[in-house]
Amino acid sequence: METVIASLITGIFGVIVVLITNVFTNRRGYDKIDSKIGTMNNTTLSGQHEDINENIKQSEANIKGNIIEKTSSIYSRVDNINNLMIKSEGRYENLNLDQREIRNNVSKLVSDWEKLIIENNNLRMENHKLRDKIYVLQDRLNQEEDWERER
Repeated sequence: METVIASLITGIFGVIVVLITNVFTNRRGYDKIDSKIGTMNNTTLSGQHEDINENIKQSEANIKGNIIEKTSSIYSRVDNINNLMIKSEGRYENLNLDQREIRNNVSKLVSDWEKLIIENNNLRMENHKLRDKIYVLQDRLNQEEDWERER
């Protein structure tokens, strides 16, 4: 009888130890998971949608504010350019015929000069491309000559 009681006590003690160990191990595992996940808001899906909607509205308001600020800056610059053009036109109207002709000729010269600069840059780029092609062709020719010598 004593052995049965001792077996029962040992079994019950073993089960209790296993349960305590499992609870401790599970608790440690849950703590590790919580530390990796972080704190979660226990909100419903509609609550999360409202949060997202508020974030979108806030971002939209920030974007609109930036756009309004930038467009007002652009408008002020356009107004300044417009005022300068009006002043320039007023000055142009005050010129006599010879002065207008000189101004028009200078404008044409400046325009032609700008076109020549653009054309010069295009020709310079084309020249570089052609030089690169020449180097490639010379390299290829040298390789073929080397290959012919080896044969």
